[in-house]
Amino acid sequence: MTGANAMRLATLIIGGALTTPAAWAVAAEEQALAVAVPFYFEGNCEDCAAAAGRTSFRVTGVLELVNYAQGADLAEENFVSFSYSGSNLLDPYVVTVFANNAAVPADTAFHYFASISGNITLGGPQAVRIDFGDGLGFQLSADGSFFTCGVRGNRYYGVPCDPLWNDDLGTGFFAAAPVPEPATSALLGLGLAGLAWRRRQRLDTSASEA
Repeated sequence: MTGANAMRLATLIIGGALTTPAAWAVAAEEQALAVAVPFYFEGNCEDCAAAAGRTSFRVTGVLELVNYAQGADLAEENFVSFSYSGSNLLDPYVVTVFANNAAVPADTAFHYFASISGNITLGGPQAVRIDFGDGLGFQLSADGSFFTCGVRGNRYYGVPCDPLWNDDLGTGFFAAAPVPEPATSALLGLGLAGLAWRRRQRLDTSASEA
């Protein structure tokens, strides 16, 4: 999707022109022509950990953007979707510009997109705010702290979204790829250690034969 088409799509969304299924289908087709780039959120939810009696509680998310250059100001035309894993306090959710939520799993909350601001530099400064159409949202501050308000069952935790309300809050960052879970990292470490041991064994065998 060209920059002009993206701007047109964002204008239609904000202006409320995309109110019919046909209009949304056209918007979806235009958006599909762009290549969405995922930014993977990795966080430690501190109030989730406290509620679970643990020292940490992992939460994740995926932010999909189009036509975005790292470090630039985020704009509505860059946004495609944001999904959040949920926690012991909040249900998983998906935020998108499209009205059709048929593909969203039954146990996942669906929110319409309202706005996005901030900027992302992988491995550098990051500050992102995503506002949902129903007053909830997600925010990552430049100091690495984050919070998000969402739904738990049929109950909203806070409107407007505010870190003083009961929500998910803690620290986090966006990365270029999903961060392996600790168990996965441990298995990867064992695998690398095994390869190193086998290599040393081959070298020792070759040396003894010589």
